[in-house]
Amino acid sequence: MKTMKRLASAALALVMTLCLAAPAFAAGETASITIDKAPYGQEYKAYRLFDLESYGGEGSNEENAPHSYKVNANWAGFVAEGAPGAAYVNVDDQGYVTWKDGADVKALAKAAMDWAVEKSVKADAVTVTEAAPEGTEAEATTTASFGELVLGYYLVSSTVGSLCALDTTNTTVTITEKNKKPVIVKEEVKKADENQPSVGDSKDYKVTITAQPGAEAYVMHDAMGKGLSFNNDVAVAGVDAANYTVVTDGLTDGCTFHLVFAQSYLDTITEETQIVVTYSATITAEALTVDTVNNVAHMDYGENNHTVETKPSTTDSELFEFDLAKTSSVASGNQILTGAEFALYTTAEAGEAVSLVFVEDEVNGSYYRPAEEGETGTTVIAAGIATIKGLGEGSYYLEETKQPSGYNKLNERVLVEVGPEKSLGKVETNEVDGKTVYLSGGLRVENLTGAELPSTGGIGTTIFYITGGALALGAGILLVTKKRMGAEEED
Repeated sequence: MKTMKRLASAALALVMTLCLAAPAFAAGETASITIDKAPYGQEYKAYRLFDLESYGGEGSNEENAPHSYKVNANWAGFVAEGAPGAAYVNVDDQGYVTWKDGADVKALAKAAMDWAVEKSVKADAVTVTEAAPEGTEAEATTTASFGELVLGYYLVSSTVGSLCALDTTNTTVTITEKNKKPVIVKEEVKKADENQPSVGDSKDYKVTITAQPGAEAYVMHDAMGKGLSFNNDVAVAGVDAANYTVVTDGLTDGCTFHLVFAQSYLDTITEETQIVVTYSATITAEALTVDTVNNVAHMDYGENNHTVETKPSTTDSELFEFDLAKTSSVASGNQILTGAEFALYTTAEAGEAVSLVFVEDEVNGSYYRPAEEGETGTTVIAAGIATIKGLGEGSYYLEETKQPSGYNKLNERVLVEVGPEKSLGKVETNEVDGKTVYLSGGLRVENLTGAELPSTGGIGTTIFYITGGALALGAGILLVTKKRMGAEEED
């Protein structure tokens, strides 16, 4: 329950060390705290744990002067017997506070912040740094300050996990912010030496969160746009699955999932730590119906759900298409030929043909696209002119499986490369004497006719007839001549 409250309230803290306001020497004297190098848009809270009752020094800068504190009423439960604060301070019957030997100041600060969140303790003072001006670099800082503080022993918290110390001998102290707010970087994982994912394929993502000491209420958000289907396969490198929860149900912020880190795990982070998150999504056919497919990640942390946001990770330029034009030779008029069939491969030889779905769209016309899981596809592309969409960047190969009637089949696969700088353009044609003639664009695949063999009624047959007749006539003449010669010999 305690952890849930801390997450729900996003935890005040990311703790600072205890800060002690300087004691008063004159009636009404107050203290102020200035925080230097404070990030923009962050909230700081000051809690007076102990009230200063008396001070034995003669000047505000006198060191090692005796002083006495009593527990502030709001924190009596925190230092009561058996409560968290009792491990660090002693409280006598009159409420005076003394420090226990060997107690850890930072550990007390953390325990006090947990108590403040759990018990909803109201801060004595709150200050918020201004929003970053437009164009401000991510690491730019400003200042924050508390003024007119009643003198006492103060705990200061921030949403970025800063550490501070307030000198006991000064009423005005400047604290330097030592820690940074968390950083989140999201990227798509590209496949090396392979085609990038097409429709129906899985796309991998990696998010690197740079966590800070004192991390509180870290929740990573991911929103997948139309055309992406989450594979529900989140993994956090080096972190046990018991230390985080992936939430997909009941989300109302438009996100696909939330990755919630257990506070018990965040409490173990004592130095800047990179948390690497990986997951994937399948590209769906819907990616072809929108101009841009976005996948955006950001992270909430600390009190009031402060947000660190990444730039959108988009797939709008990662799916490609090309037109296939089947034509006769230029010498034969460059006509578009029908009756040819092709199969699409991702390899120059062997391999399995890409399974495709033929789509007839009133808006985008007809085209082929890779089949999604569970769809019944085909390996036959009928051309004429055909359009293939939804391909990832890379190299593809077309194999002619059936040639147009009267033409020779291609004896090897045809390479086609698609990518951001490899557009083939749309096929342009013209009608000439009732025939469709190829002009430009797309991938033009030419078919040639074989050697023209003689046919019935053609010149070749006539030659056969003439030659045959001549041979027959010659044979007859030779026969007659022999008979005459024979007759003359008998006479």
